[in-house]
Amino acid sequence: MTTLADSPEDARSVLGTMWTISVSQRSGSGVAEGFGFESVACSGSGEQVTVTVQAQGGKVFKKGTAVVTAEVFGCNEAVCGTETDTEVIGIQR
Repeated sequence: MTTLADSPEDARSVLGTMWTISVSQRSGSGVAEGFGFESVACSGSGEQVTVTVQAQGGKVFKKGTAVVTAEVFGCNEAVCGTETDTEVIGIQR
């Protein structure tokens, strides 16, 4: 599964960002879960980041809804910060 995320506009002053994506989906009587990470250098304009997430623990992602949490962490010369967002998405296969 690949998740796309847009960098926040205020990331323009950031030296680079680290994206952490988690995906959870009900799978039978259990839960399919996976995580992905991506480090991105900032170019000075909005960025689109692709993070690949694979299910772990014997369950697989399937067509249907899932919960995605994206966290971006970045620093500039003076301060570091984090933003987090959680959304319900549709997985298509």
